Order: sequence, then C-alpha cells, then structure tokens
Amino acid sequence: MTEPSVFKSLAIYRKFVSNLAIRETLLARTPSRYTIGPTLIWLETPSDLPLFTISGLTNYLTFDAPHDNPRSQKYLKTMLRKRRMTKGTVLIKEATPENAPITVHFCGYIVDAEGTFCIFDPSWHRDDPGVYSTTAFYDSLDAFGIPYVHAEYDRAHHWQCVLRNDVFCQTWTLAWLLFDGSPTGSPTGFPLPRTRKEACAQLAKYIHGFVQLIRKMPKTVIPLFPGFKWEGYAPDSVFDRIRQDARLQQTIERQF
Repeated sequence: MTEPSVFKSLAIYRKFVSNLAIRETLLARTPSRYTIGPTLIWLETPSDLPLFTISGLTNYLTFDAPHDNPRSQKYLKTMLRKRRMTKGTVLIKEATPENAPITVHFCGYIVDAEGTFCIFDPSWHRDDPGVYSTTAFYDSLDAFGIPYVHAEYDRAHHWQCVLRNDVFCQTWTLAWLLFDGSPTGSPTGFPLPRTRKEACAQLAKYIHGFVQLIRKMPKTVIPLFPGFKWEGYAPDSVFDRIRQDARLQQTIERQF
C-alpha cells in the first residue's frame, strides 16, 4: 500500500476532525471545567441532518432555517437556561446545489456559569459578519430570541483571514474549545495570529497535538470515521505522516 502524501493526509485529517462524534469524544476525553453540551447543528435544509449523525452522534440539537421550528426555540432556550458550564461545537450548513461539494463551517460555543451563550466563529470579527459562516445562522438566533455574545468581540481581524483559503475552521474551533475559551491575552490562551507565519505555526502545533491525542485512543475514535473516507490508506499511515513531518508548518504555508 502506498503511503499518503502530507497534503493528502491533511485533507483526510480535516475530514476526521470535522466528524461530530469524533470531536465530542476528543473534548470529553480532555480534562476541563466544562461539561460537554450538545452539538448545535444549524441547517438550511433539514433533510441534510443524516449527513452528520450517521456516525452515531446522539448528543445534538438542531435548529433550522427559516426560523419556524418551535422545537428549536424551546430546546435551545432550555439548554441555555439549565446547562451552565457547558461547551461544544456549532455546525453551520447552508443549502448546497445538486452535485456541488458539501461545505460546512464550524464554530464553538461555551455557556458560562452566568448562562451567557458565547460563540467563537473563526471567520467573524466586529467589522465582518463571517467570510465562511452565514448571517442566516445569526438571523436564526435573533428570530428565536436567543441572546448571545461573540468571543473576543473587539478583535481587529479573524483567525481565518490570515491564510489564503483557510479551511481549518474545524481545527481553530477545536483548539479554542480545548483551551476552554481562554482569551487571546491570557498566558495560556488562544492567540490570534497576525501573520501567515504565526497562523501556520499555530495550526501546525494544534494539528500535531490533535494527532497525538487521537493516537492515544485509536479504538475509541477510529471506528467512528467512515471507512471510505480513508481513501484506501491505513489510519496509522495518515496520522504518522503528519506526526513525523518536522516541516508541517512550511507545508501549510506552501499549500495555503
């Protein structure tokens, strides 16, 4: 069997860390002062839900466009009221034209001890509604009367604007969640990259860390990933290719 290139390995890695059941497992296995709340799934086309729950995800809450699902409003408000000190993933998917690639965007959320619903959107800052996310997602929250705040509202730019075609929203958000939403300025926080070099260095660090975490629990997370998505490569070869690449930062710089 041929070994995957580092570019192919990164592409499979992104799909792997985008798997909602796998993300929840990685978060649950990492010490935190937060419990794991439901994955929040916003869909413009509700029939798309099986695309994201087929791997066995059961801990999720959907709220759909066009803001006319009373169950969404009821359950989301109940979660925010009752489940303090929780965190989890937000998945956003707009309608996809037939035969077009499926595109999704990942955010993270934290509900703190006061019940504040805080969203980390790696493509958003105060002057930009989100390059990769959709304003319809936030329109749904407004229509449901769900109060929320953005993590680090005053940042001057966003994580995904530094690199060309940054498709690492799954990595930025998982890192933010594992840091428990620590602010950029804190000593153990989640720094905002200001240059391509900084962004690539941070991504390489987080990706290496996630691969190490994944390699510690192969029997738990590997079966959650559909077999065809390995594209014929052995799981060990994909992760080892990334783990052993001492020049991963330069690889990311070249590709993005």
